[in-house]
Amino acid sequence: MRKDILKIFAISLSMITSCVAMADAPRYSPYNSSMASNYAYQWALSKNPQHPDFSANTLQGGDCTNFVSQALHTGGWQYTASRDDKSTNTWYVAWNNAKRAFTNSQTWSTAAGFYRRIINDKYEKSVLPTSDLYSLRPGDIAFLTSGGKSHHTMIVTGYQEKPWWNPFASYGPLVSYHNGGVNPNTNMPNLPQQNILLTEVIARSPNDTPVFAKVRS
Repeated sequence: MRKDILKIFAISLSMITSCVAMADAPRYSPYNSSMASNYAYQWALSKNPQHPDFSANTLQGGDCTNFVSQALHTGGWQYTASRDDKSTNTWYVAWNNAKRAFTNSQTWSTAAGFYRRIINDKYEKSVLPTSDLYSLRPGDIAFLTSGGKSHHTMIVTGYQEKPWWNPFASYGPLVSYHNGGVNPNTNMPNLPQQNILLTEVIARSPNDTPVFAKVRS
């Protein structure tokens, strides 16, 4: 009996240790890019009442990253929680009944925190940074950065093909986003956008450096 109890205890301890390690380690989340991009397209011009709204909090980056996080979670990315909400190994949003308010990690709602998590610290193994704008497809991610720090997050929700009859026409990935902590020197409209050409966003943001990331299924 004592051996059985010790065996059960050892197995339980091993499972707990494994869970903690999994929470802290880089992971490969399942991802359905169509579900993510469809969600983003649906809610680009409005707010999902089941989620918090950070539109007024422009000092923390506005609502852009919260919106993209919602889409990624809809596509299959799983929450990861820890005791330190500012750590890049945590990514979640939850309703707190006691406080009657939402709680969330910094990586969920801020462009800088989310960028550190998936680009700098590489906590999502499904994310593949790329310099090829035209390789982006629905469900992929784009950032605007300044001084190596992101201040705006967008998600690809469509792709405009180059028409064969007009070699001068604009083409490429279409992005959707909510308002963000946009560089004041940009000409980009800081309003929710649905299926706007990413090349147009970049052209209106000459003082920013765009960063792109493909999200593999």
